[in-house]
Amino acid sequence: MLGRLATLVLLLGVGVAPALVSSPSAAAAAPAATKVTARAAAARVAVGSPVRVAGRVSGTSARAVVLLQRKRGDSWVLVKRARVRADRTYAVRTKARRGANRFRVKVPRTQRLRGGTSRVVTVRGVRRTGDARLREARAVILSETNAYRDSQGLAALKPMAALNGVAQRWSVRMADTGRFEHNPDYAEQYPDGWSRAAENIAMGYSRDRVVDAWIDSPGHRANLVGAYTHLGIGVAWDRRGRPYYTQNFAAY
Repeated sequence: MLGRLATLVLLLGVGVAPALVSSPSAAAAAPAATKVTARAAAARVAVGSPVRVAGRVSGTSARAVVLLQRKRGDSWVLVKRARVRADRTYAVRTKARRGANRFRVKVPRTQRLRGGTSRVVTVRGVRRTGDARLREARAVILSETNAYRDSQGLAALKPMAALNGVAQRWSVRMADTGRFEHNPDYAEQYPDGWSRAAENIAMGYSRDRVVDAWIDSPGHRANLVGAYTHLGIGVAWDRRGRPYYTQNFAAY
C-alpha cells in the first residue's frame, strides 16, 4: 500500500511540474510598454502645405504600423498610416488645414507591442501671403530649371535679386494689363557687365507645369540650356488668379 502511494505521489509530482515551469515563461513573453515620440517639422505652415510628423517607437517595433490621427471635435480621426523603420523611427506627411491642427501618433497593440500613443503635436495652418506664394513659385521654377540643366550636363543657374526685379516688374505689368508679350527692353534693365541675355514668358500654367511647357517649346528650351550663369524669375497673378511668368537669363 505504501509503495502504491509513493508511486502516485511521484506521478503527480511529475505531472504538476510542467505547469509550474510554464508560468514564468508566459510572463516573460508579455509585450513591454511602448513609448511613442512625435514632433512636427514646423510649428506654423501655410494652409495646404505639407506637414511632417516624425518620431521614434520603443521596443521591437520595426515594421509596426503607426497611425497619424487628427483631432476633430471630441474625436480622433485617422489621417495616414506608415511603417516603423528598422531603426525604430517613422515619418508621416499630411497637409495643413487653416487654424490649429492637432495631431497624435498611435501604435496599435500587437503580439510584440503593447501599443501606445504620443503626446499631442499642434501645427498652425496660416494663410499664404502674396510674398510667400511668390517665394514658393520662384523656388519651384528655379529648382526645376536647374534639374533640367543638370540632366543636360550643364551648371546650375544662380538666382540674382536684380534679375528677379526685372522679371517681376514685367510679370506684374502683364497681369495688370492682360497683355501677354515680351519685354522689349529687358536687357537694358540688367545690371552692367552681362555678355548674354534672354527671356522666357508663359501664362496660365501651374507653377509645377510651367518649366515642362518651356522644355516642350524649342525656342524656350534653347534659353533653358543656354550659356548663362544667372537667372531672374517673376510671377504675378491677375484678378482671376491666372499666373504670368517671366524668366530673365544672363551671363556674367
